[in-house]
Amino acid sequence: MLARLLLLAVAGESEGEFVAGDLHEEFIYLCATRGRPAGSRWYAWQVLRSVITLLGLRLRSGEARQVVVTMLGVAVPLLLLDRLWCFVHSQIPLKDGLERTPVFLAVNLIYACVCAALCGSAAQSFQ
Repeated sequence: MLARLLLLAVAGESEGEFVAGDLHEEFIYLCATRGRPAGSRWYAWQVLRSVITLLGLRLRSGEARQVVVTMLGVAVPLLLLDRLWCFVHSQIPLKDGLERTPVFLAVNLIYACVCAALCGSAAQSFQ
């Protein structure tokens, strides 16, 4: 579900449904032949492989404004979270250092993916 939303957010309205439909057909076939876990791994991997290509296609097709708005919609909250983290960390006495843990990075990346997926599904619902 999250992979499909990410795919629709990145691909845009011109290509999103076509690519999602093709991947879904192959996903159904793989689930029938290899099982659902293998199909889910394949689907997520295909979405991750397609993100850069679909973003490039979207930029070339003239949908750059929507991409920029979506990226700002993800980047601004992440920047605010980073500033909040710095403030909270500065208030802790006897802190060990300013190094951020890999968990913090993972949380930010998950948040970015969820925000991108939500922005893509919101853009789809308005049309």
